Formats: sequence, C-alpha cells, structure tokens
Amino acid sequence: MLQIISGGILLGVGVFIVEFIATFDAEPGAVAWIGSINAGFTFLVAPFGSILVNRYSYRVAIFIGAIVASIGLVASAFGDSIFYLCITYGVITGFGICLVYNLSMIVVGFYFDKRRSLAIGLTVSGTGVGSLIFPPLYRLLIEYYAWRGALIITGGICLHCCIFASLLKPVHYLQKPFRRKRNFPPEERRSWSKQFTDVSILIESKFCVFFLSNVFWALASSTFYVLLPDFVMEAGLGKMKGAWLVSITGLCSTTGRALTAVFMNTVTSVDILHVYSATAVVAGVAMALFPVEQSFSVYVVLCMIFGAFYGAMVTAMPVLAANLFGLEKLTSAFCFLMIANGIGFLLGSPFAGWLYSLTKNYTIAFIVNGICLACTGLVMYTLHVVMCIDQHSSCCKSANKKEPMTVAVETHVTSENGVSMQTKTTIHYGSEGVSVRQGGV
Repeated sequence: MLQIISGGILLGVGVFIVEFIATFDAEPGAVAWIGSINAGFTFLVAPFGSILVNRYSYRVAIFIGAIVASIGLVASAFGDSIFYLCITYGVITGFGICLVYNLSMIVVGFYFDKRRSLAIGLTVSGTGVGSLIFPPLYRLLIEYYAWRGALIITGGICLHCCIFASLLKPVHYLQKPFRRKRNFPPEERRSWSKQFTDVSILIESKFCVFFLSNVFWALASSTFYVLLPDFVMEAGLGKMKGAWLVSITGLCSTTGRALTAVFMNTVTSVDILHVYSATAVVAGVAMALFPVEQSFSVYVVLCMIFGAFYGAMVTAMPVLAANLFGLEKLTSAFCFLMIANGIGFLLGSPFAGWLYSLTKNYTIAFIVNGICLACTGLVMYTLHVVMCIDQHSSCCKSANKKEPMTVAVETHVTSENGVSMQTKTTIHYGSEGVSVRQGGV
C-alpha cells in the first residue's frame, strides 16, 4: 500500500500539469518544472532518508515522510503561482514521497532471505497499481472539486501511509549499531557507517556505466508520465483519455513487473543484464513511436507495450545492481544511483517542455526521450566489454606482480684433513632484485 499511494502520487502528476497550464496560462516548459522538481527530490534526497533510518528506524522515517508529503499537497491547494507550486508540490511533497517511496521498497529486502527477488519485484509492482488508480481518480476529483480540492483530498489519502508505516516490523539488526545507549565495538560501527559512505564505488567502471544508464532512464521516464496527458490533449483526444492512457500504462507496468519477478525467481540461469537492456530498448522504441499516428487505439497499444517492458526493466534494475556490486556495496550503490535518477527526473520534463516551446508540439520531445530510454539498454550492453577489460587488467597486474620469496640452502663439506664444515646460503627474491647471503652454521 505504501508503494501504491506514493507511486500513484508520483506518477499521476501529469493530470495536474494540464490544470496548472490552463489556470496560470503558462508554457508547458515552465509548468513542467513542478513535476520535475517533485520527481527529482524524490530521488536526490534519498541519502537523507538513510540518515533518518540510522538515527531512528524505517517505521519512523516513513511516518515522517507521509506527514511532510501531506502538508505539501494541502499547501499546494492554495497555490497562486508556478513558483509557489514548485516549492510546495515540488520540494516539500517530493521530499515526503522520497521517504515513503524509497524506504518502503528498501525495507522489504531485509524481511526475506529466500525469494528476495520475487518479494522486491512484487513490492515495486505497487507503483504500477498506483499509476493505474490515481490518474482517473485525479480526473474524477478535479471534475467535482477542481484541482485545489483534489489536492486537499490527495493530502488526506497520503496520511494513510502513517497507518501502514506503523505496521512495519522493526529491523532490529540494522538499528542496533546506531543506538547511543548501547555499546558496540568500534569496528562494527565503522562497518555499518561505511555502507552509506563508501565512495570507492564511484571509480569502478561498471558503476559509471550503470550511473549513465540511470540518467538516460530518468530523463525519459519523467517526460512520459508528466507530459503524456497534455500530449494527448494536444492531439484533440480530451483530458479523460489522457488519464486513462496513464492508467493503461500502469496496468501493463504492474503486469510486467509481477511476471518479470516470477520469471527471474523461476529461471535462475537467466542473465539479468540482458533482461534489463532488452526491455529498455523495446520501451524506448515504443515511446519514440507515439507521435507517428494520432489515434487513441494506437496510443493504447503503444502504452501497453511501453508499460509492460518498462515495468520489466524497473523490476530487473535493483536485482541487477545487487548482482553487480554485491550486498556489501549495494547500499552505497543505491544512494549514488538515486542521485543519477534525481538528475534525470529534474531535467527531463523541462527539457521536453523547452523542445515543445521551439516546435509547438511534442513530436521531437517524445522521439528524443524515446531514444534516451533505448540508450538506457544500449549503454548497459557495453558493460560486458567493460567487465572483460577490468578482468584482463586484474589478471595482468597479478601476473606482473613479484611476490617476495626467501630460499635457504644448507651444505655440509668435509675437508681433506677430516674437518667437517657446514654453511648456510640464503637467497632472497624480491621487487628490488636478488640478494645472496652466505654464512656458517
């Protein structure tokens, strides 16, 4: 339920964007900053969530996030300018959703030792359910109560996350090292702290590739969910059909996530990298084809394809990260990857809005962002080459490295007059060369 509510609020912002454009008579590029800041903060401030978890617990951190997000949504109902909404809906609501969305996904991994991939996959499927439910719900609330009333009601819905957060089982072994009233060895404290501050991962070539891939993914994702309703309305299909297309995408995304989770759990020999890369390419092609034909039936088919493969890609992403970086560096990897996602989400929608201002339509924006999403998978295909190069370099370093070695040889010699002598010769092989030392025993 935490994923359903937070994911629905995060991905349903496009319905409100249409109303903001009409109310403030602003360009889509300017209004898009509201949704992009909201999504950007959801990922950029993710490391701050780790601080709250370390100081308190997952339960308390998610509880705080639900209250902050609700305050931001209710305050947005009184907005009188784009700048005001950027602060309330973008910054405040985005920060609260960050705590609820990210932490509710991470905490599941600590509850399961077996079938962890299946558990995480089913959990992130909640985001797809949220994107299925919330856009039509927003449209219905706006028709009856206008967008200001809809935001107040959404703030009340968000408060329900406090109830679900209270039901979370505490993760004691994660909290123990950070409780001040208990004594733990310094080595144990440092090992836990290092999980959140390990910057050595930034110089790993495979992480740099994954980081770039995540930036491309976030750029394309923000454009699709934020601007799709306005794109459909520009095509003359009406506001309600735009909301339904987002819901259809959410339904297929949920199905794709669940099926991918079951598939990865059943077929353990599958290469997760191929699953992630191939699904990203297909989803990118589907997105780029949106401007080709302005027909609702065509849009439905493309939304189904995009949603199914996009959901599969999102499900494979955390599993792939765990396989690439291991459990020891997984937390640090996620923190830095969230920053990559935040950069992409923050810049994606305004960039698409800027392209709209230049061309007065969304054709170029959707094509460019579809290419970006396809690049998400294409970039990851280079990871095989990068990992082979790293492995070859490691082998060469091991082969060229001379380990120091010492050999001692004892000799026993008897002279002609019957005197027995015993000598010892020590030969040392090191990086500085060979040294020989001889002496009696």
